[in-house]
Amino acid sequence: MYGILLEAAKHYIIDNYGENTWIWLCKKSTGQEFDIDTKKIYHDNLMARIAIILGDKIFTDKDTILFEIGRYTIQYLIRNGFEKLLRVFGKTFKDLLLNLNDHHKYLRYSYHRIKPPTFVILSSTSSCIMLEYTTTRPGYNHYTKGLLFEVAKYIYQLHLIIKINSESNEGSLYRTVFTLELFIGESFKEDEICMVKTGLDTMNMLPKISNKKFFGLLPFHLLIDKNLIIHSAGQRLLEFQPTLINTKFQENFVIMLPIVKPLFERVR
Repeated sequence: MYGILLEAAKHYIIDNYGENTWIWLCKKSTGQEFDIDTKKIYHDNLMARIAIILGDKIFTDKDTILFEIGRYTIQYLIRNGFEKLLRVFGKTFKDLLLNLNDHHKYLRYSYHRIKPPTFVILSSTSSCIMLEYTTTRPGYNHYTKGLLFEVAKYIYQLHLIIKINSESNEGSLYRTVFTLELFIGESFKEDEICMVKTGLDTMNMLPKISNKKFFGLLPFHLLIDKNLIIHSAGQRLLEFQPTLINTKFQENFVIMLPIVKPLFERVR
């Protein structure tokens, strides 16, 4: 975990409980007071450990503290010049969720060893989104809830009700499915998100071309069926692997990001 996130947690604690409490927490969690370098990597469980110690001191649940730290982190980033970046994540809140994985890639230019979580929208309506969150860091579900809650509130003026629908782990990966619901009268503006679809009807007016010609324009395409059998592949892919046709997708490819299983429902 990079220090910039711990720096936000530090300011949350100082603002709400005083600097002496922060110094005490440092000594309790690491044995000594320490300065935070925003570009330095710290142990993944340090923030959670600090939240546990603080929770025991003020008789508050750790998850509640992590949720509030998550909210405060967004406020801290906005105060420190990240507001423009947050606003270009997407025109709507759903756009932001769809673009999060790509923006984490962009952050690698500044934070080279970042190990970001991945976010996948499983389903959505105008008032509810099912969001899968996958990470290698256990224990930060409620911190993530705080981040999502505050981004929706500050950037998009939406008031989320966030529930944990399910939790599971596979080896070193921890998956959580969040249900993101809106207050009555609010909307994720599904119509705006899908504006690009309004032009699909005009495609019927275009000249018909054969599959062969169409796929010939796409040198890196893959055409797979519901069993993930590859029926067509672009010329550039075939140059790399001539035996792709009629083989299974997972025999030839690994999905690096987002972190999802190679199932038709997930890759279509």
